[in-house]
Amino acid sequence: MIPFPPHAAHGGPAQFGVQVRAWIVNEHAEVLLVPHGAVGMALPGGPADIAESDHGALTAHVQEQVGLSVHPIGLLATDRLLDARHTILLCARISSDTLAENGSGSHQWVKADTAKDEMPPRMYRQFCSLWRIWQEQRAAALHNGRPTRLSPPAPRAARELHHATESP
Repeated sequence: MIPFPPHAAHGGPAQFGVQVRAWIVNEHAEVLLVPHGAVGMALPGGPADIAESDHGALTAHVQEQVGLSVHPIGLLATDRLLDARHTILLCARISSDTLAENGSGSHQWVKADTAKDEMPPRMYRQFCSLWRIWQEQRAAALHNGRPTRLSPPAPRAARELHHATESP
């Protein structure tokens, strides 16, 4: 996982023209989207003030938009769009029931294939890029940096049969 940028990690001021967005995932590997003006749905977040850290801005925006206290755990990606830099912070996984208990009904949990109907094509392409980055980070974390097995392990019954035929 990519560590926080220095200004976000140490609570220093964020750069002017910075948009912070949260990549919040539930137990079903779905990402949280919230209403975003005329464009439909988008990742929760918003602009960071000059004297505000990325982390501080993100937690404040998510609390305001969804009523949820999030814990950013790393940097997922940065991107420059138009005149603003977008920072997408990966947040600790939460339960989808947590938002249901908060009564915030305007949000939506989506996977890459279901997000297409919720946002304009340009935003959807960016969402898919983030999805791929997140999947790569998950795979690297699951395999601890080691290559994955190319073939699945033999089923238990087949292993037991193999051992039984080798015994005298």
